[in-house]
Amino acid sequence: GLSGFDRAHVITIAAGAESVLYFDGVRTSTSELREKLKAHREGERRAIIHADRQAPYGRVVEIGNIALDLGFEVAHSTVPPKS
Repeated sequence: GLSGFDRAHVITIAAGAESVLYFDGVRTSTSELREKLKAHREGERRAIIHADRQAPYGRVVEIGNIALDLGFEVAHSTVPPKS
């Protein structure tokens, strides 16, 4: 379950070759993501990774590892298909 993740940061990984990243809804690069996570280490060290089903798996793992390396607890959540 995602209980306790209500104050977590949300990292979204879009589909496609670029697999664009968003941190709390703001488009960001991989290096910017690392800096933003570092800056938020004082608060809740929790991140939910919303990866599109079409996002490259290696990319999802890479982003998860960045958060884990910085001491974040990571939850994975697939984005439901748009109806």
